[in-house]
Amino acid sequence: MLESMLIYLPLGIIAGLMAGLLGLGGGLVVVPILTITLKISGVPDEEIMKMALGTSFATICFTSLSSVYAHNKKQAVLWRVLFKFLPGVLCGVFVFGFFVTLFSTLVLKYCFAVFVLFSIYNLLRAKKKAEENKPPNESIKVLTGFGFGIGGISALVGVGGGAMTVPLLNHLGFEMKKAIGTSAAAGFPIALAGAINAIWHGINVEGLPAMSLGYIYLPALFGISITSMLFAPIGAKLAHTVSPIILKRVFVSYLGIIFIQMVLSAH
Repeated sequence: MLESMLIYLPLGIIAGLMAGLLGLGGGLVVVPILTITLKISGVPDEEIMKMALGTSFATICFTSLSSVYAHNKKQAVLWRVLFKFLPGVLCGVFVFGFFVTLFSTLVLKYCFAVFVLFSIYNLLRAKKKAEENKPPNESIKVLTGFGFGIGGISALVGVGGGAMTVPLLNHLGFEMKKAIGTSAAAGFPIALAGAINAIWHGINVEGLPAMSLGYIYLPALFGISITSMLFAPIGAKLAHTVSPIILKRVFVSYLGIIFIQMVLSAH
């Protein structure tokens, strides 16, 4: 198991930095690479994407805690907004988590790619002047409704929702750095719900590696979590020293690379 963990330590470094810097739980880093390494570990093709999603959620549980602690120290987590957002998010994760077990690896990969493309669009879309000047929208109906959609999509693509939550909160009028901090905080409950789903739906599936807990691959979980928790605070510190414009450009560039990689891996 130790040898297997060593493969995932460098991946945890990248996931941790991205989690802190961009408000991601690390899923956008972890899932694409897991689809490759899990195949090498002998996971059946039809179960690879499901195990990648479940393992991603489990790692986000640890990464997001480290990231949100660092962002909260900078007073960048909007807790009142988060509490309005969470009921819809959790409902979305559990409802849509059921459908993950019904979809093929190919369908899940395309879901992941489409979600990334939509996130890029949200970040690049130019705001109208009326939107730029309006106060932040903290309506519980709006936040709960969007939360349900984000939770549902997160369940299908194995991420903490940061790639959707950050653009959404920014679109609703919240400052980019606070959108990132709040997104990081939302990542933990999303990931925890997703990990529970992964264990529940995968616990009796045959043909999975010996070191698995349902659809969670334990060597990857431990290897990624160790380094991601150490490097997430470093990413969070960088997020508060880099300008919002540069943050957006980094975010969009990174998402573009992930989109291309996922589409190519689906063929």
